[in-house]
Amino acid sequence: MSSFLFADDLNLENIAISATKDERPKIVRAAAIGHHRAATQGEEDEPRDDGVLGVGSLKAFDVQEGGIQALVLTPDGMGAYSAGDDGKVVYSEIITMEDGVVRELSTRVVLTSDRPIYSLALSADGKLLAVGQTSSIVIYDPVEQRIKYKLSRVQGRITSLAWDPRGEILLMGLAGGEIYGWSLKQGFFEGRGRDSTEALEEYIGSTTSIGSLMFHPSGGAFFAQELEGSVSLWRLLRTEHEIGLRDSFAVSDEEKSTNKRKVFAQLRTQLLDMWLDWDGTSLYVSATDGGIYSWKVRGLIAREKLDLVREEPFGLTGILLPSSKADVTDRSRAHMIYVSGRQQRLTLLCRPGEQLAELETPKKGPTGKLLENVRRVAQTELLGEPLGILRSTPSSSMVWGAQKSRRLVIFDGQRLAGKDLIKKCTQ
Repeated sequence: MSSFLFADDLNLENIAISATKDERPKIVRAAAIGHHRAATQGEEDEPRDDGVLGVGSLKAFDVQEGGIQALVLTPDGMGAYSAGDDGKVVYSEIITMEDGVVRELSTRVVLTSDRPIYSLALSADGKLLAVGQTSSIVIYDPVEQRIKYKLSRVQGRITSLAWDPRGEILLMGLAGGEIYGWSLKQGFFEGRGRDSTEALEEYIGSTTSIGSLMFHPSGGAFFAQELEGSVSLWRLLRTEHEIGLRDSFAVSDEEKSTNKRKVFAQLRTQLLDMWLDWDGTSLYVSATDGGIYSWKVRGLIAREKLDLVREEPFGLTGILLPSSKADVTDRSRAHMIYVSGRQQRLTLLCRPGEQLAELETPKKGPTGKLLENVRRVAQTELLGEPLGILRSTPSSSMVWGAQKSRRLVIFDGQRLAGKDLIKKCTQ
Protein backbone atom coordinates (compact mmCIF):
# COMPACT_ATOMS: atom_id res chain seq x y z
CA MET A 1 0.00 0.00 0.00
CA SER A 2 2.26 2.71 -1.32
CA SER A 3 0.18 5.63 -0.07
CA PHE A 4 0.45 4.74 3.62
CA LEU A 5 2.67 6.67 6.00
CA PHE A 6 4.31 4.68 8.76
CA ALA A 7 5.19 5.61 12.33
CA ASP A 8 8.71 6.74 11.47
CA ASP A 9 7.37 9.07 8.77
CA LEU A 10 4.65 10.90 10.69
CA ASN A 11 4.22 11.45 14.41
CA LEU A 12 0.62 11.11 15.58
CA GLU A 13 1.07 14.14 17.81
CA ASN A 14 1.56 16.27 14.70
CA ILE A 15 -2.12 15.91 13.75
CA ALA A 16 -2.99 19.54 14.46
CA ILE A 17 -6.66 19.37 15.37
CA SER A 18 -8.19 19.70 18.81
CA ALA A 19 -11.57 19.76 20.54
CA THR A 20 -12.88 22.97 22.10
CA LYS A 21 -14.96 21.95 25.11
CA ASP A 22 -15.37 25.38 26.67
CA GLU A 23 -16.45 27.24 23.54
CA ARG A 24 -19.59 29.26 24.29
CA PRO A 25 -22.44 29.15 21.76
CA LYS A 26 -23.14 32.27 19.70
CA ILE A 27 -26.53 33.36 18.42
CA VAL A 28 -26.51 34.11 14.69
CA ARG A 29 -29.52 35.88 13.21
CA ALA A 30 -30.88 35.36 9.74
CA ALA A 31 -29.93 37.51 6.77
CA ALA A 32 -31.88 37.77 3.54
CA ILE A 33 -30.56 36.45 0.23
CA GLY A 34 -31.17 37.43 -3.37
CA HIS A 35 -32.86 40.79 -3.94
CA HIS A 36 -34.55 40.78 -0.51
CA ARG A 37 -33.15 43.59 1.60
CA ALA A 38 -34.59 42.64 4.97
CA ALA A 39 -34.74 39.27 6.67
CA THR A 40 -38.37 39.84 7.65
CA GLN A 41 -39.74 41.25 4.39
CA GLY A 42 -40.92 39.61 1.22
CA GLU A 43 -41.01 36.07 2.58
CA GLU A 44 -43.64 34.71 0.24
CA ASP A 45 -42.41 31.90 -1.99
CA GLU A 46 -45.45 31.79 -4.27
CA PRO A 47 -44.64 31.74 -7.99
CA ARG A 48 -44.57 35.09 -9.76
CA ASP A 49 -46.46 35.67 -12.99
CA ASP A 50 -43.55 34.14 -14.90
CA GLY A 51 -43.70 30.98 -12.74
CA VAL A 52 -40.45 31.71 -10.88
CA LEU A 53 -40.46 30.99 -7.14
CA GLY A 54 -39.48 33.69 -4.69
CA VAL A 55 -36.74 32.98 -2.17
CA GLY A 56 -38.02 35.02 0.76
CA SER A 57 -38.07 32.01 3.10
CA LEU A 58 -34.44 31.10 2.38
CA LYS A 59 -32.19 32.59 5.05
CA ALA A 60 -28.42 32.97 5.22
CA PHE A 61 -26.18 32.72 8.28
CA ASP A 62 -22.50 33.66 8.64
CA VAL A 63 -20.94 30.76 10.53
CA GLN A 64 -17.37 30.31 9.21
CA GLU A 65 -14.40 32.61 8.71
CA GLY A 66 -13.55 31.09 5.34
CA GLY A 67 -15.07 29.15 2.47
CA ILE A 68 -17.17 26.10 3.40
CA GLN A 69 -15.85 22.81 1.99
CA ALA A 70 -18.01 20.26 3.86
CA LEU A 71 -21.47 20.07 5.44
CA VAL A 72 -23.32 17.24 7.21
CA LEU A 73 -26.68 17.27 8.99
CA THR A 74 -27.81 15.75 12.26
CA PRO A 75 -30.38 12.94 11.88
CA ASP A 76 -33.34 15.21 12.68
CA GLY A 77 -32.27 17.84 10.13
CA MET A 78 -32.31 20.62 12.74
CA GLY A 79 -28.55 20.84 13.20
CA ALA A 80 -25.42 20.67 11.05
CA TYR A 81 -21.63 20.54 11.17
CA SER A 82 -19.73 22.66 8.67
CA ALA A 83 -16.01 23.04 7.99
CA GLY A 84 -13.64 24.50 5.47
CA ASP A 85 -10.76 26.81 4.73
CA ASP A 86 -10.57 28.32 8.23
CA GLY A 87 -9.76 24.92 9.80
CA LYS A 88 -12.77 25.06 12.12
CA VAL A 89 -15.65 22.63 12.56
CA VAL A 90 -18.74 24.58 13.56
CA TYR A 91 -21.91 23.02 14.98
CA SER A 92 -25.06 25.01 14.11
CA GLU A 93 -28.52 24.33 15.51
CA ILE A 94 -31.85 25.91 14.62
CA ILE A 95 -33.26 27.54 17.76
CA THR A 96 -35.94 29.87 16.40
CA MET A 97 -38.41 29.27 13.54
CA GLU A 98 -41.54 31.21 12.61
CA ASP A 99 -43.98 29.96 9.96
CA GLY A 100 -41.38 27.60 8.55
CA VAL A 101 -38.70 30.31 8.29
CA VAL A 102 -35.47 29.96 10.30
CA ARG A 103 -34.76 33.08 12.37
CA GLU A 104 -31.83 32.18 14.61
CA LEU A 105 -29.05 29.63 14.89
CA SER A 106 -26.95 28.69 17.87
CA THR A 107 -23.38 28.07 16.69
CA ARG A 108 -20.32 26.71 18.44
CA VAL A 109 -16.81 25.82 17.28
CA VAL A 110 -16.22 22.18 18.28
CA LEU A 111 -12.87 21.48 16.57
CA THR A 112 -10.03 23.71 15.47
CA SER A 113 -7.02 23.11 13.24
CA ASP A 114 -4.24 25.07 11.59
CA ARG A 115 -5.04 23.44 8.24
CA PRO A 116 -8.13 23.41 5.98
CA ILE A 117 -10.75 20.69 6.46
CA TYR A 118 -12.07 19.11 3.26
CA SER A 119 -14.58 16.45 4.33
CA LEU A 120 -17.01 15.49 7.09
CA ALA A 121 -19.21 12.48 7.80
CA LEU A 122 -21.66 11.91 10.66
CA SER A 123 -22.74 8.40 11.66
CA ALA A 124 -26.42 7.53 11.26
CA ASP A 125 -27.03 7.79 15.01
CA GLY A 126 -25.24 11.15 15.20
CA LYS A 127 -22.69 9.87 17.74
CA LEU A 128 -19.49 9.92 15.65
CA LEU A 129 -18.24 12.79 13.50
CA ALA A 130 -15.37 12.05 11.11
CA VAL A 131 -13.21 14.96 9.98
CA GLY A 132 -10.83 14.70 7.01
CA GLN A 133 -7.84 16.88 6.12
CA THR A 134 -4.67 16.18 4.16
CA SER A 135 -3.14 12.90 5.39
CA SER A 136 -5.15 12.78 8.63
CA ILE A 137 -8.59 11.92 10.02
CA VAL A 138 -10.03 12.36 13.48
CA ILE A 139 -13.27 10.95 14.87
CA TYR A 140 -15.02 13.21 17.33
CA ASP A 141 -17.67 12.26 19.89
CA PRO A 142 -20.23 15.13 20.00
CA VAL A 143 -21.76 13.89 23.26
CA GLU A 144 -18.49 13.59 25.22
CA GLN A 145 -16.98 16.49 23.25
CA ARG A 146 -13.68 14.74 22.72
CA ILE A 147 -11.63 13.13 19.96
CA LYS A 148 -11.91 9.33 20.19
CA TYR A 149 -9.70 8.18 17.29
CA LYS A 150 -6.96 9.59 15.07
CA LEU A 151 -5.53 8.23 11.84
CA SER A 152 -2.41 9.43 10.03
CA ARG A 153 -1.74 6.43 7.79
CA VAL A 154 -2.98 7.74 4.46
CA GLN A 155 -1.13 10.28 2.36
CA GLY A 156 -3.00 12.89 0.34
CA ARG A 157 -6.05 15.11 0.52
CA ILE A 158 -9.10 13.31 1.91
CA THR A 159 -11.89 14.55 -0.33
CA SER A 160 -14.80 12.37 0.80
CA LEU A 161 -15.91 10.42 3.88
CA ALA A 162 -18.85 8.07 4.49
CA TRP A 163 -20.04 5.91 7.40
CA ASP A 164 -21.70 2.54 6.96
CA PRO A 165 -25.26 2.35 8.40
CA ARG A 166 -24.00 0.74 11.64
CA GLY A 167 -21.19 3.21 12.30
CA GLU A 168 -18.53 0.49 12.20
CA ILE A 169 -16.69 1.30 8.95
CA LEU A 170 -15.51 4.70 7.80
CA LEU A 171 -14.78 5.04 4.10
CA MET A 172 -12.35 7.65 2.89
CA GLY A 173 -11.76 8.79 -0.67
CA LEU A 174 -8.62 10.68 -1.69
CA ALA A 175 -7.71 13.19 -4.39
CA GLY A 176 -5.49 10.55 -6.02
CA GLY A 177 -8.35 8.07 -6.42
CA GLU A 178 -7.48 5.83 -3.46
CA ILE A 179 -10.33 4.48 -1.31
CA TYR A 180 -9.80 3.00 2.15
CA GLY A 181 -12.10 1.50 4.72
CA TRP A 182 -11.20 2.11 8.37
CA SER A 183 -12.55 -0.65 10.56
CA LEU A 184 -13.87 0.29 14.00
CA LYS A 185 -15.60 -3.04 14.61
CA GLN A 186 -14.25 -5.05 17.51
CA GLY A 187 -12.57 -8.31 16.53
CA PHE A 188 -12.77 -8.24 12.73
CA PHE A 189 -9.23 -7.06 12.05
CA GLU A 190 -6.45 -6.36 14.50
CA GLY A 191 -5.86 -2.74 15.36
CA ARG A 192 -9.49 -1.66 15.66
CA GLY A 193 -9.64 2.13 15.57
CA ARG A 194 -5.88 2.51 15.98
CA ASP A 195 -3.52 4.66 13.96
CA SER A 196 -2.45 1.48 12.19
CA THR A 197 -2.58 -0.13 8.76
CA GLU A 198 -4.03 -3.20 10.47
CA ALA A 199 -7.40 -1.46 10.64
CA LEU A 200 -7.44 -0.41 6.97
CA GLU A 201 -8.81 -2.06 3.83
CA GLU A 202 -7.75 -0.80 0.42
CA TYR A 203 -10.11 -0.68 -2.56
CA ILE A 204 -8.05 -0.74 -5.74
CA GLY A 205 -9.18 0.55 -9.12
CA SER A 206 -10.12 4.23 -9.03
CA THR A 207 -7.63 6.59 -10.66
CA THR A 208 -9.07 10.11 -10.31
CA SER A 209 -10.23 12.22 -7.37
CA ILE A 210 -13.10 10.73 -5.37
CA GLY A 211 -15.88 13.29 -5.21
CA SER A 212 -18.48 11.37 -3.19
CA LEU A 213 -18.83 8.07 -1.34
CA MET A 214 -22.20 6.67 -0.31
CA PHE A 215 -23.20 3.38 1.29
CA HIS A 216 -26.05 1.29 -0.02
CA PRO A 217 -28.72 1.05 2.74
CA SER A 218 -27.86 -2.64 3.19
CA GLY A 219 -24.35 -1.69 4.32
CA GLY A 220 -22.86 -4.43 2.15
CA ALA A 221 -21.76 -2.20 -0.73
CA PHE A 222 -20.99 1.41 -1.52
CA PHE A 223 -21.04 3.80 -4.47
CA ALA A 224 -18.04 5.92 -5.48
CA GLN A 225 -18.26 8.95 -7.76
CA GLU A 226 -15.02 10.02 -9.42
CA LEU A 227 -14.45 13.55 -10.66
CA GLU A 228 -13.52 12.48 -14.20
CA GLY A 229 -16.76 10.67 -14.99
CA SER A 230 -16.78 7.18 -13.47
CA VAL A 231 -19.39 5.85 -11.04
CA SER A 232 -18.68 2.49 -9.39
CA LEU A 233 -20.29 0.02 -7.05
CA TRP A 234 -17.96 -1.72 -4.59
CA ARG A 235 -18.85 -4.81 -2.57
CA LEU A 236 -17.30 -4.99 0.88
CA LEU A 237 -14.88 -7.84 1.45
CA ARG A 238 -16.00 -8.10 5.09
CA THR A 239 -19.59 -8.77 4.04
CA GLU A 240 -18.58 -11.95 2.22
CA HIS A 241 -16.57 -13.04 5.24
CA GLU A 242 -19.36 -12.42 7.73
CA ILE A 243 -22.02 -14.37 5.84
CA GLY A 244 -19.70 -17.32 5.23
CA LEU A 245 -18.93 -16.90 1.53
CA ARG A 246 -15.19 -16.42 2.09
CA ASP A 247 -12.78 -18.50 4.11
CA SER A 248 -11.10 -16.73 7.02
CA PHE A 249 -7.65 -17.67 5.72
CA ALA A 250 -8.14 -16.52 2.13
CA VAL A 251 -5.20 -14.58 0.75
CA SER A 252 -7.37 -11.56 0.00
CA ASP A 253 -8.45 -11.46 3.64
CA GLU A 254 -4.84 -11.51 4.72
CA GLU A 255 -3.91 -8.64 2.44
CA LYS A 256 -7.07 -6.72 3.27
CA SER A 257 -7.48 -5.41 -0.26
CA THR A 258 -10.18 -6.17 -2.80
CA ASN A 259 -11.16 -5.58 -6.39
CA LYS A 260 -14.89 -6.13 -5.91
CA ARG A 261 -15.61 -3.17 -8.16
CA LYS A 262 -18.27 -2.78 -10.84
CA VAL A 263 -17.91 0.34 -12.97
CA PHE A 264 -21.42 0.96 -14.26
CA ALA A 265 -20.91 4.46 -15.70
CA GLN A 266 -18.04 6.11 -17.59
CA LEU A 267 -19.35 9.49 -18.64
CA ARG A 268 -17.48 11.96 -20.85
CA THR A 269 -17.96 14.81 -18.43
CA GLN A 270 -16.83 15.80 -14.96
CA LEU A 271 -19.12 14.80 -12.09
CA LEU A 272 -19.93 17.23 -9.30
CA ASP A 273 -22.23 15.54 -6.78
CA MET A 274 -24.03 12.27 -6.03
CA TRP A 275 -27.24 11.50 -4.14
CA LEU A 276 -29.00 8.22 -3.33
CA ASP A 277 -32.72 8.72 -2.76
CA TRP A 278 -34.12 7.94 0.66
CA ASP A 279 -35.79 4.65 -0.28
CA GLY A 280 -32.57 3.39 -1.90
CA THR A 281 -34.09 2.82 -5.34
CA SER A 282 -32.42 5.48 -7.49
CA LEU A 283 -28.93 7.03 -7.69
CA TYR A 284 -28.34 10.49 -9.17
CA VAL A 285 -25.18 12.39 -10.16
CA SER A 286 -24.83 15.96 -11.44
CA ALA A 287 -22.36 16.76 -14.22
CA THR A 288 -20.64 19.74 -15.80
CA ASP A 289 -22.40 19.08 -19.14
CA GLY A 290 -25.59 20.38 -17.50
CA GLY A 291 -27.19 16.98 -17.09
CA ILE A 292 -28.31 14.81 -14.21
CA TYR A 293 -27.68 11.10 -14.72
CA SER A 294 -29.67 8.46 -12.88
CA TRP A 295 -29.71 4.71 -12.41
CA LYS A 296 -32.20 2.27 -10.99
CA VAL A 297 -30.20 0.74 -8.15
CA ARG A 298 -31.70 -2.73 -8.52
CA GLY A 299 -29.81 -4.10 -11.52
CA LEU A 300 -27.87 -0.81 -11.98
CA ILE A 301 -30.03 0.09 -14.97
CA ALA A 302 -29.04 3.37 -16.60
CA ARG A 303 -31.82 5.81 -17.41
CA GLU A 304 -31.94 8.57 -20.00
CA LYS A 305 -30.00 11.71 -19.08
CA LEU A 306 -32.16 14.39 -17.43
CA ASP A 307 -31.76 17.78 -19.12
CA LEU A 308 -34.08 19.63 -16.78
CA VAL A 309 -31.90 22.13 -14.94
CA ARG A 310 -30.95 24.44 -17.86
CA GLU A 311 -27.62 25.33 -16.27
CA GLU A 312 -24.58 23.54 -14.88
CA PRO A 313 -25.81 21.77 -11.72
CA PHE A 314 -23.71 21.76 -8.56
CA GLY A 315 -25.30 20.10 -5.53
CA LEU A 316 -28.41 17.95 -5.40
CA THR A 317 -30.51 16.48 -2.63
CA GLY A 318 -34.15 15.70 -1.93
CA ILE A 319 -36.90 15.41 0.65
CA LEU A 320 -39.73 12.96 1.08
CA LEU A 321 -43.13 14.54 0.54
CA PRO A 322 -46.05 14.06 2.97
CA SER A 323 -47.71 10.66 3.05
CA SER A 324 -50.12 8.78 5.25
CA LYS A 325 -47.23 6.39 5.91
CA ALA A 326 -44.26 7.60 7.94
CA ASP A 327 -41.82 4.87 6.88
CA VAL A 328 -38.99 6.33 4.78
CA THR A 329 -38.67 3.00 2.94
CA ASP A 330 -42.27 3.24 1.70
CA ARG A 331 -41.72 3.41 -2.06
CA SER A 332 -45.11 4.99 -2.68
CA ARG A 333 -43.82 8.30 -1.30
CA ALA A 334 -42.82 11.02 -3.72
CA HIS A 335 -39.56 12.98 -3.61
CA MET A 336 -38.96 16.63 -4.32
CA ILE A 337 -35.40 16.95 -5.62
CA TYR A 338 -33.52 20.24 -5.25
CA VAL A 339 -30.65 21.10 -7.60
CA SER A 340 -28.39 24.13 -7.20
CA GLY A 341 -26.85 25.62 -10.31
CA ARG A 342 -24.04 27.86 -11.48
CA GLN A 343 -26.56 30.56 -12.42
CA GLN A 344 -27.46 31.08 -8.74
CA ARG A 345 -30.86 29.39 -8.81
CA LEU A 346 -32.51 26.33 -7.32
CA THR A 347 -34.39 23.95 -9.61
CA LEU A 348 -37.17 21.76 -8.17
CA LEU A 349 -37.73 18.33 -9.70
CA CYS A 350 -40.66 16.07 -8.84
CA ARG A 351 -40.23 12.30 -8.71
CA PRO A 352 -43.50 10.45 -7.99
CA GLY A 353 -43.49 7.43 -5.73
CA GLU A 354 -42.46 4.12 -7.27
CA GLN A 355 -45.93 2.57 -7.17
CA LEU A 356 -47.42 5.56 -8.99
CA ALA A 357 -44.62 5.51 -11.55
CA GLU A 358 -45.16 1.81 -12.25
CA LEU A 359 -48.73 2.51 -13.36
CA GLU A 360 -47.42 4.40 -16.37
CA THR A 361 -46.12 2.67 -19.50
CA PRO A 362 -42.28 2.79 -19.56
CA LYS A 363 -40.95 5.12 -22.25
CA LYS A 364 -37.56 5.17 -23.93
CA GLY A 365 -35.46 8.18 -24.79
CA PRO A 366 -33.33 9.01 -27.84
CA THR A 367 -30.54 6.64 -26.85
CA GLY A 368 -32.89 3.74 -26.14
CA LYS A 369 -32.59 4.02 -22.35
CA LEU A 370 -35.66 4.21 -20.17
CA LEU A 371 -36.99 7.63 -19.30
CA GLU A 372 -37.36 8.25 -15.59
CA ASN A 373 -40.62 9.74 -14.41
CA VAL A 374 -39.02 12.97 -13.16
CA ARG A 375 -40.22 16.37 -14.20
CA ARG A 376 -39.15 19.94 -13.61
CA VAL A 377 -41.80 21.78 -11.64
CA ALA A 378 -40.22 25.11 -10.64
CA GLN A 379 -37.15 27.28 -10.49
CA THR A 380 -36.32 30.03 -8.02
CA GLU A 381 -35.23 33.56 -8.61
CA LEU A 382 -31.54 34.40 -8.23
CA LEU A 383 -29.97 33.57 -4.86
CA GLY A 384 -27.15 36.11 -5.11
CA GLU A 385 -24.51 33.36 -4.96
CA PRO A 386 -24.51 29.68 -5.99
CA LEU A 387 -25.01 26.95 -3.41
CA GLY A 388 -22.04 24.63 -3.87
CA ILE A 389 -23.38 22.06 -1.40
CA LEU A 390 -26.94 20.88 -0.62
CA ARG A 391 -27.88 18.50 2.21
CA SER A 392 -31.08 17.02 3.68
CA THR A 393 -32.22 14.04 5.78
CA PRO A 394 -35.06 11.52 5.31
CA SER A 395 -36.77 12.50 8.55
CA SER A 396 -37.12 16.24 7.91
CA SER A 397 -38.15 18.71 5.21
CA MET A 398 -35.31 21.09 6.13
CA VAL A 399 -32.66 21.68 3.44
CA TRP A 400 -29.24 23.18 4.21
CA GLY A 401 -26.86 24.64 1.67
CA ALA A 402 -23.39 26.15 1.77
CA GLN A 403 -21.96 29.07 -0.15
CA LYS A 404 -18.26 29.59 -0.70
CA SER A 405 -18.53 32.96 1.05
CA ARG A 406 -18.76 31.23 4.49
CA ARG A 407 -22.55 31.37 4.71
CA LEU A 408 -25.07 28.61 5.36
CA VAL A 409 -28.45 28.88 3.64
CA ILE A 410 -31.39 27.08 5.28
CA PHE A 411 -34.99 26.60 4.18
CA ASP A 412 -38.00 24.32 4.62
CA GLY A 413 -38.26 22.36 1.37
CA GLN A 414 -42.00 21.82 1.70
CA ARG A 415 -42.65 25.50 2.35
CA LEU A 416 -40.60 26.53 -0.67
CA ALA A 417 -42.39 24.07 -2.96
CA GLY A 418 -45.82 25.11 -1.70
CA LYS A 419 -49.03 23.13 -1.41
CA ASP A 420 -49.95 23.28 -5.09
CA LEU A 421 -46.63 21.85 -6.35
CA ILE A 422 -46.64 19.17 -3.66
CA LYS A 423 -50.19 18.19 -4.58
CA LYS A 424 -49.23 17.88 -8.26
CA CYS A 425 -46.22 15.77 -7.38
CA THR A 426 -48.01 13.36 -5.04
CA GLN A 427 -51.10 12.68 -7.15
